[in-house]
Parts: sequence; C-alpha cells; structure tokens
Amino acid sequence: MLLLLAVSIAEKGGHNPLEASAYAKPVVMGPHVYNNPEVCSELVEAGGLVIANSEPEFTQIMTGWLSNKEAREAVGKAGLNAILSHAEMTATITTVVYNIIND
Repeated sequence: MLLLLAVSIAEKGGHNPLEASAYAKPVVMGPHVYNNPEVCSELVEAGGLVIANSEPEFTQIMTGWLSNKEAREAVGKAGLNAILSHAEMTATITTVVYNIIND
C-alpha cells in the first residue's frame, strides 16, 4: 500500500511526519514545519522527508514517487531508519537509568 503524507503547504505549522515514517512511507511536507522543526530537520537530513516549497514542486515530487517505486521506498526506509536510531538510544538510556536505580 502506498501512503504519502502531504501537509503544511498552508501556513498552519505542519503535521508530525513520524506516523508515516514509522511505517517506512515517504513523506513530503510544505515549508511550514514550525510545529515539529527538530523532527523535520532530522528526517530531511536522513533522506526520509522532502520539503516542497510550492505546489508545482509538490506535484513534481509526488509524480516522481508515483512513477518510481524504488525511489519512494528508499525515502520511506530512510525515515524509518532515522526513527529506529532513536529507539536504540531510548533503550540504552532506559537500561542505564534502570541499572542506576537498582544499584
């Protein structure tokens, strides 16, 4: 199933892209990401989120993904990998805190 998340073309602050990324789906958002700037920045850097600065750019991105399964799957996988890198960190921190509390 193809799921593409496209939000924040309007100046409304943006949506959290983690939901789609958690399912390894490609994410495209408009430039207004001030509700989740850190998450968006990290996903862009990881290659799991593409920012479209205009409707024509949005259309170009979507058309590319719809015609190229490998490209959209690569973006989705990059987003999931970015999330999983934090899951490992969270598990490590939880283990350290648990060991400190129980010593």
